[in-house]
Amino acid sequence: MNVGLPAIETEVEADQWDLVKVDLEEGRVENITKSLIFTFKPFPKELIEVFDEGGIVEYFKRRGKFPWE
Repeated sequence: MNVGLPAIETEVEADQWDLVKVDLEEGRVENITKSLIFTFKPFPKELIEVFDEGGIVEYFKRRGKFPWE
């Protein structure tokens, strides 16, 4: 979160060259190469905004407050 990279834990089966699509809002990881779908708890809108800004430091620099304030 600090540098704008989400951490997702799931049982995704992926090899080095598989094409994988992640949807934080839907809570979904799709291995397109193998036609597999895995789910996780969707990320809250406020947390996705932090990632979109490039992390918590950049979010604070641009907005002057943290998303939970």
